[in-house]
Amino acid sequence: MDYRALNQVTVKDAHPIPRIDESMLRFFGMRYFSSIDLRSGYWQIILDLLSRGKTAFSSRYGHYEWNVLPFGLSNAPGAFQRRMNKVLQRYIDKFCIVYLDDILIFSKTAEEHEQHVKTILRALKEAGMILNLDKCKFFATQIRFLSHIIDKDGSRPDPQNVEKVINWPPPRTITEVRGFINLASHYRKFIHHFSEIAVPLTDLMKGSPAKGTRISWGKKEEAAFQELKVALTSEPVLRHPEIGKPFIIDPDSSQYTIGAVLQQSFLDPKTGKYRLHPIAYESKKLTETESRYPTQERELLAAKSALDHWRHIIKGSEITIRTDHQSLQTYRTKKHMTPRLIQFMQNIEHYNPLFTYRCGILQTVPDSLSRMPGLREEGEPADTERFYSIQNFLAAEDNEPAPASKSEPIRIRKVDYYRKLRKYVKATSMLSNTPDNNLKQEASRYELRDGMLYNSELNTPVIITLDDLVATIESVHKDLGHYGKHTTLDAVRKRYDVASDLWEEGGKVLDSCIPCQLYKNTPDMTTTAKIHPYGAKKAFELWEIDFVGPLAKTPRGNIYIITAIDYSTSRALAYPLEERSAATAIEILEDIVWTYGKPAEIITDNGEEFRSQEFQAVLKRYDIQHNRTSPGHPQTNGKVERLNHELVQRLQRISAEKGNSREDWDLYLRQALFAFHAHTNKRLGATPFFLQFGTEPVLPSTSVINNPVTRLELAEAAEHRKTHVQNLSKYRTDSANKYRKALERLARSRDDFSHSPDPIIGDLVMRSPLNRKSKLHPKWDGPFVVLNSTDKDAYQLATSNGHILGNLVNRTRIRKLDEPECKKYTGDFSEAHSRFKLHDQLAKDQKQLQDLNVELRKATLANIKAQLGKPAPLTQIAEISTRKRETEKLLRSEANSPSTLPPPPRAPNKRLRRLPMRYRSS
Repeated sequence: MDYRALNQVTVKDAHPIPRIDESMLRFFGMRYFSSIDLRSGYWQIILDLLSRGKTAFSSRYGHYEWNVLPFGLSNAPGAFQRRMNKVLQRYIDKFCIVYLDDILIFSKTAEEHEQHVKTILRALKEAGMILNLDKCKFFATQIRFLSHIIDKDGSRPDPQNVEKVINWPPPRTITEVRGFINLASHYRKFIHHFSEIAVPLTDLMKGSPAKGTRISWGKKEEAAFQELKVALTSEPVLRHPEIGKPFIIDPDSSQYTIGAVLQQSFLDPKTGKYRLHPIAYESKKLTETESRYPTQERELLAAKSALDHWRHIIKGSEITIRTDHQSLQTYRTKKHMTPRLIQFMQNIEHYNPLFTYRCGILQTVPDSLSRMPGLREEGEPADTERFYSIQNFLAAEDNEPAPASKSEPIRIRKVDYYRKLRKYVKATSMLSNTPDNNLKQEASRYELRDGMLYNSELNTPVIITLDDLVATIESVHKDLGHYGKHTTLDAVRKRYDVASDLWEEGGKVLDSCIPCQLYKNTPDMTTTAKIHPYGAKKAFELWEIDFVGPLAKTPRGNIYIITAIDYSTSRALAYPLEERSAATAIEILEDIVWTYGKPAEIITDNGEEFRSQEFQAVLKRYDIQHNRTSPGHPQTNGKVERLNHELVQRLQRISAEKGNSREDWDLYLRQALFAFHAHTNKRLGATPFFLQFGTEPVLPSTSVINNPVTRLELAEAAEHRKTHVQNLSKYRTDSANKYRKALERLARSRDDFSHSPDPIIGDLVMRSPLNRKSKLHPKWDGPFVVLNSTDKDAYQLATSNGHILGNLVNRTRIRKLDEPECKKYTGDFSEAHSRFKLHDQLAKDQKQLQDLNVELRKATLANIKAQLGKPAPLTQIAEISTRKRETEKLLRSEANSPSTLPPPPRAPNKRLRRLPMRYRSS
């Protein structure tokens, strides 16, 4: 069964698999060893009832589900290892080690060993474990265990891993020389002075002699041959396996033999790149019956034999099998299979490998092993010349390209060029001597996977047909929640190589997207309001928070969304809510603090949830600065307002795409938020996802065009991401600078359009009301006098009777009265100015008192006594406190005196709820 889809959504079991290299240190001085193997180990674990349905499968004989732990589940190794550790917990590392279903018992004396074996067998019996006696070995003085030979002197690598190369017979013909050189050249980057060592062998091929030609084999050829064999079977070429990490197996078959190489990627400290190293070689002669198998069955037999031979090394690890037989990729879904294929498949499924196609010209190592001279029958025809072309082989899977190919690959190519390149990359075409040297150089950067051309350096598929491009654009557009044309095409460019002459036609598919047409906005008039960009901010230092709604009520009772966004990286949060309250505002603030660290400041509107005592108490506890926007001017909170706009648009279009009612918007909120994180912000120059994690997100649409990835490529990608994460701070700084410069350019352009002079203190202005009761009501009210202004275009206004407006008013809601209009108003605003001065003085005194009290609390008792005779701070505090009391008394008396125009009554707020006792003032 193919459980890859289930494994992708499975929460991974973090239980560790034992490190064999650490366990091997315990064997020195031990003389007796026993190995125990469990029969079909995973099948001895019973699945719970809830998990059984997830393993279900259907066949023409009915519907079935596993009652025991099947092979192929990603959590199977961890679950089985946990069970074994629990059963043998008291004995592990004392006189036994356990690696999945393999148990090794070790002792110093025979008597002691007998007691240890009985103890382990008794524990296994009590746990109901069943042994595979055919694979058990007892009371041995030397034993093979997990690719090592263990005896009283300790452990050493199993020589069987390199036996096939060590026993390689000297070549007799030019074809056999080429076969050995192919094998050695594949690892030439690990062999010091390879070219010098191989000169006697490569000299034999001068003049391109015909295949099968007999050669003259002398001492210098034998010396080179033996030196290369030693190099191939020792470090740095051959490496010991890292048990538990991903493996790659390259199998192949010929008419009479099969061969394979087991490989693993290791980090090269010199280049910082991951390279494939061989772990072990294997080849064997087929029986007379096996040699008559069809090609597909022989290829699958080669894979099965390799898996069984290296079972002790690879079990529990991720396995990729690279084969040049393309049909093996789809053997799981093949409708009509022979009984032999079914048998092979059942054995292979125990390891749950991933099959990927690899062009035959690149499969030189397993091809050489499957055509080793000593295993081929006399009279067997030498295989096709393509396997022994040294010119073609030298470029095969060399992770370090020639200097000419180290430049950035050119990604803008036309359809005809890519088609020619795809044809050239095919194994049948690579042997021809093409006069186009540029095409040769480009071809080294590409390979075929499942019949599709891939850029091997960037690991991106090449799209050369309009149908593929249209399908890809449509899927990416849906994954991004129907973002605009620029964002969608930019996401496709990052993930695919596309022929340049397809873009124009392919992009037209977005113009006919029905959900986008239904909810497309009409462009607004260009505003001329000034912009005041914030200074540079660190990641997660400044957050903007807001509520969206009310929206259509969902069946789950949600009508609001609370949103938050980081000013620097545009990392956003969004949660559906049943109601707006201070508690939900506090909850998202706590989420920010404990997930991203305490911010220095937040920006919100003037909603009662943010002005509540509960919310202010939390801000005071964390010492977070709280800035509020001017009423009627949401642009101050522009980032989160833009987020709200984008989320609503995404929800509208996703709902239209799904064909569901808009009342189910809360089901698609996560997808809309993912689309926001995955889209490229023009001003930031990157996606919010990249600015947080240092890599681009994987879109669900990657399944539209099959994109198989090898374990080596995954390791290289991990190293690539590590480099990105190390440079993440620089990326964020560059992005913040781009954003700030974009806002500054916009601010300058707004300044060019802004011709009306700004009001100054003392000017009379009219104010635009926030809510007009009807279209017949005036668009402006006033007049008001300007008492003060801030550097953010916010103004403090007052009425003619001295009533000071409680909130600041933004410049966009103010219209300055010209001279003829001012003459119509003869009111006296001196009372307002005097009252504002009192309020201003009171605020200054309050701030000064707070600062002095802080200073006084920090001083020691000795410092306080020493300063008693000085005017500061104690005397100064007394003076300011007296002045403050007098100011407050004066303001209270003015408030009680009648005025010509009393301040407008404050509308009762129906949403206010009774505060808990702990928040009420005494």
